[in-house]
Amino acid sequence: MARVGVVELAVYDAVGRLVKTLVDGVHEPGLYTTSWNARDLRGRKIPAGVYFIHFQSDDNKSVEKVVVVR
Repeated sequence: MARVGVVELAVYDAVGRLVKTLVDGVHEPGLYTTSWNARDLRGRKIPAGVYFIHFQSDDNKSVEKVVVVR
């Protein structure tokens, strides 16, 4: 059964450094969308390369690879 829980969605570079936190907080069950403008925590454009999107909730965890091309 779905329930309210903590959700984190963050972008990491190829060596595991945090690039940007996209979502971090408590959310109701449901479908959500978010976007990322390929900028880091300071608002700077990130270089082209491979990045990893980490999703974690109370019950789930996944990682997806993305490639930024400039």
